[in-house]
Amino acid sequence: MPWYSKFYDSTGLVEVGGVNLPACSWFGAPPDDLMEKIKTDMSAAEQSGDLVDLFKCRCKGPELTDRQKFKGTIKPEMKLYKNTFKKILGYELTTPGFADDILNQLEVLGCSHAREYYETVKNEWQQEYSSQMKNTGEWYRRQDFERKEVNESRKQEKQQEVERKNRGLSREYVVSQILRW
Repeated sequence: MPWYSKFYDSTGLVEVGGVNLPACSWFGAPPDDLMEKIKTDMSAAEQSGDLVDLFKCRCKGPELTDRQKFKGTIKPEMKLYKNTFKKILGYELTTPGFADDILNQLEVLGCSHAREYYETVKNEWQQEYSSQMKNTGEWYRRQDFERKEVNESRKQEKQQEVERKNRGLSREYVVSQILRW
């Protein structure tokens, strides 16, 4: 039993054509005469223009990255906030040279102090980053110290185990003998 397939425009709401297609069996290919009928139906649909509108939709170009979108928001007489310069710094960290491009653009648009503001935000960030790294280093140093203590206690446990073995039967052997009883 054939079925009818509809073609829609780019909105998906307006039907622009359709074609009768055969129901195919799971157990094999359709007969050759059926394939010939499909080919003639498709040729007829192409010649009648039913399929032309199917491919007339406007193709979307590549989407802009956040960095490119941000660059597009830089306009004359815009208000510049500290977060604006933080964004510039963030994009500079991932894309070297980004800050120079934006700061040059801002200077061309009339913001003569943009580079100073950026340097201030950058210095604040560097100070905060270095203090965080110092705290992290101190934390790691404490962790190493505690590991040394753990290693020392393990060494003591091993020495005690060796002494027990030298004295006589091992603890595990004695326990296993008691549990057998």
